Amino acid sequence: MLKKDLIIKLCPMDAFLTTHPIKIDMPYKDKKHPENFFQIDIYRKDAPFLVHKDLADITLLFSKMLYDEMGWVTILRDGLRTIEAQAKMGNAPICQKNPHWFEPPVLISSPGGGGHPRGAAIDVTFTDDNGTEINMGTEFDYFSETPETNPAARDYQDLPPEILKARKKTETLFLKAAENLNFPLYPLPAEWWDYRYKSEAIKDWPALSELDLPEEWRLCEA
Repeated sequence: MLKKDLIIKLCPMDAFLTTHPIKIDMPYKDKKHPENFFQIDIYRKDAPFLVHKDLADITLLFSKMLYDEMGWVTILRDGLRTIEAQAKMGNAPICQKNPHWFEPPVLISSPGGGGHPRGAAIDVTFTDDNGTEINMGTEFDYFSETPETNPAARDYQDLPPEILKARKKTETLFLKAAENLNFPLYPLPAEWWDYRYKSEAIKDWPALSELDLPEEWRLCEA
């Protein structure tokens, strides 16, 4: 797939805020955001939320299914993350102090690695109608020192039953939405908030740079 083909298939999610039970809250826009683990400004303040259009369709269908069944609003945290954004993330002081995060099992992808720089991964959290965050066991972007005791992992069992039930419900509905639209989806095992395309589905997709994007879609400051 050529880069221009992938760019054409990006979808700005801001357009759906008034028609679907979703909100956008991108922690990486503000180093002072309580859920910006990296504590630096990665995106510019007016950066749009972009994701591949098929993943956008799945997420929008999921958001309606979730709201109809649970009354929960889907909060979009991160989608497309360009090569430059990944580099800024990896160069954050907190990452430089923890070089083991770059080693297997990798917690910080190298620039251009993974689903995010292809618009093929989306991070979500949830609130009720009053804006109260649904307890999913950890905050978004929780980093564990040891994979075997990672409470952000989907199958981590040492959690209250209501949290395990919430994780299972959201995962089941996300996969059902993907199945209804006939596109396989992969819930990342280590992060309950991350849904993405399977690697074999995007193996030929190029990673996107800021310079590949129209100026109004660029995420990072020049």
